[in-house]
Amino acid sequence: MTSDGADRVAFYVAHEFHRAILEPVYEELRQKFPALITQNVEQIFAFEPRVLVLSDAHAFLFRRRLPETAIIWTRHGFSNKKNIGPSIAGCDFACLSSEWVRSDFEHRGLRPRLGVWITGFVLMDPVLYGPRPQRSEAPTMLFAPTWNPSLSAAPIVAKETFEQICSELPELRVLIKPHPVTPDRNPEWMEAWRSIARRHPKVRLIEDSHQNIYDLIGEADVLVSDVSSVIFYFLALDRPIILVDVPKGQLDPSVVDPAAPEWMWRDVGLRVDSPADLFSAVKRCLTHPEEKADVRAEYRRRVFGEGLKSRASTLIAQNISRLLRPAPEEQKLAEITWNAIRTLGAYEGRVSEMEELARKHDEALRIKITMLENKLRDRQEAYNTLVDSLPLRLSRSIERYPLVKRSLKAVMNKIVPPK
Repeated sequence: MTSDGADRVAFYVAHEFHRAILEPVYEELRQKFPALITQNVEQIFAFEPRVLVLSDAHAFLFRRRLPETAIIWTRHGFSNKKNIGPSIAGCDFACLSSEWVRSDFEHRGLRPRLGVWITGFVLMDPVLYGPRPQRSEAPTMLFAPTWNPSLSAAPIVAKETFEQICSELPELRVLIKPHPVTPDRNPEWMEAWRSIARRHPKVRLIEDSHQNIYDLIGEADVLVSDVSSVIFYFLALDRPIILVDVPKGQLDPSVVDPAAPEWMWRDVGLRVDSPADLFSAVKRCLTHPEEKADVRAEYRRRVFGEGLKSRASTLIAQNISRLLRPAPEEQKLAEITWNAIRTLGAYEGRVSEMEELARKHDEALRIKITMLENKLRDRQEAYNTLVDSLPLRLSRSIERYPLVKRSLKAVMNKIVPPK
């Protein structure tokens, strides 16, 4: 397979803060394949990529018009907030940070259409594979709340709380890192934080909310957050965490998954639910940073696994390269993968057409739609069963396994032949 128009790779930047996740992978691939990184959906349609990489639940924007495109999901955070289900169901391959995460997703019925790649998390590459992040000379607290008012610590850790902390811990340096969408959705929070920063020279508000927070975490001796994903990646540094619990009556059930780590792992840090508790918790963490180290270690293992040998951006780029330009020993599985994508796309297209007809004409067509949907599910399960049964992964040869070769041919005869 040569690097021509069929090998195009696109990266969809749904939100500006996704760029820090997608751009390192783009940089690794653009010298090898025609590549595009953009926020413009129409540009992606015009580019007609064979592979599309995104970081959120936006596959639905592209499936109908790009039915033969492989969609890769990189994830943009570790918290669930009921966004993981649609994100992972919409992609062909999901990039996950560890085997524990894969097992947890499968246990909860969360599975991509075709497969999982264990790659790590791109935003943590500088922390895990670069120079060890250095603390500031002054003790530093990083405040990083999420944006959703029903989940966020921001309304609880208000102006008066910062006044107390700054007055009673004058040596403490405070970094306030807003969520990337906070300036647009909660401008009153930004104004309150600006007021605090003007009054206290050791308080620094990160005005550029799109700045990569993972470039800042190395400076912090203690993290204060709520259910933000930064909690889980801060584990890499083995430093204290304070979790602000919002009142239960304030929680929006539409974004709360009780089985997700942001709710199940609250013992990873000290929990507070009032401004008065926060001040004492900060002092406790600075004085006894070793507290909860064993709990942090267990959760760190779950998030990061036993340690990957390469950066996440490199592993994702390598897997995409294997799809587009497989080595001879990888060719068979690559062919099966592309045939599966074509088949699923064809069935989804027919389902969409019949749904449109059903809306316009005949309710009886819904029976046929159900039959097509069942066939689509059977095809996907057949692919998953086949790949799960392979004793070796994409990077190993299957030429030595005649039974597997016959199985592959049997499946290929049932699906749309390659163009």
